[in-house]
Amino acid sequence: MALFTALSNHISLRCPSSLFTGSGFCALICLGYLVSSAMARRVESTTTTKDPVNTLQVAFASATALFVGYWMSQSDDDEATTKAYPDVNKDKSLTWREDGGRSKLVNLHPKSTTKTLTQYTMAEVAKRNSPEEAWIVIDERVYNITNFVAKHPGGDKVLWNMAGKDCTDAFANYHSAAIYKRWLPPYLIGEVTDAPVYPHVQDFREIRQELLRRGLFETDPVYYYQKYAWYATLFVSALYLSLACTSTAAHMAGAVVMGFFWQQLAGWGHDIGHSSVSHNFQYDNLIGATIGCALMGISTGWWKHSHNTHHVVCNSIENDPDIQHMPVLAITPEIMKKPFWSSYHDKVIFVDAAARFFIRHQHWFFFP
Repeated sequence: MALFTALSNHISLRCPSSLFTGSGFCALICLGYLVSSAMARRVESTTTTKDPVNTLQVAFASATALFVGYWMSQSDDDEATTKAYPDVNKDKSLTWREDGGRSKLVNLHPKSTTKTLTQYTMAEVAKRNSPEEAWIVIDERVYNITNFVAKHPGGDKVLWNMAGKDCTDAFANYHSAAIYKRWLPPYLIGEVTDAPVYPHVQDFREIRQELLRRGLFETDPVYYYQKYAWYATLFVSALYLSLACTSTAAHMAGAVVMGFFWQQLAGWGHDIGHSSVSHNFQYDNLIGATIGCALMGISTGWWKHSHNTHHVVCNSIENDPDIQHMPVLAITPEIMKKPFWSSYHDKVIFVDAAARFFIRHQHWFFFP
């Protein structure tokens, strides 16, 4: 009993999902162990070793053993150790940025090809917000991105929402130090003299700098190794229950487990879509496009264009595609008050007869 309690407490601290915690999750692992042991004995007594069902049994047993063994082998000692952080940065010409998954102290402004920069006001920048001319402000520097909008890997909608504005914080959240150094200088045309920094924005920037200094945005690969073991257990379990078993109950259980697998994989898909797994854009994009499309049926390109825009204009009724689900779903009553132009979908969204029917019953359509 003491062993079971210790196992439960250990797993509750390292659980891959809030759906399974404590003793319930421990019971799931114990069940998986018993099932995999039974299958292993069956494989040993089977003469037809090339039977695909036997292959699934071995894979299921191996995946479960991998998950349990790896998870339990991780020590909590590293969580108790005190990390030595770099000194607080007091040089205003330097700033902390993420680069390759690690925090680095770099120059605040990229090097300019000209000795002097033309000075502009925010009012002048605000006028350049059209396809004919699009400017943005980053760290009080002005960039003419007119010819780059269509080439932007994160989609053009993000830049159209930021054109004519100060996008310092949005840009910092999405780009590494290498992007500042390599990609920004060709588009640099000047600097602004009156960019406002509101108190809450300054507080946010200071908090972000402190988090970067402490390395709290750095990815721990062990975290994802644990995730991969968990995903493998779910995926192979679903295959075994669906293909190796003959009962209806097993097939239904296989469908449920596969649903858990897809739900859990969605979290990893979100991370890799943000290039926060390996922090290599090309690699994460390739893996996301391959696995996301093959195992989840989701286009990585479509997701990035939509979700990146969501983060930049979060919860804006006119601009955020992640809250524009009419006529099937209404996120807020505000979206129904009057027709509006969706800058993402390039069309007018309004309430028609179909929308009224679906919204009236959306509590039934959404939760199932």
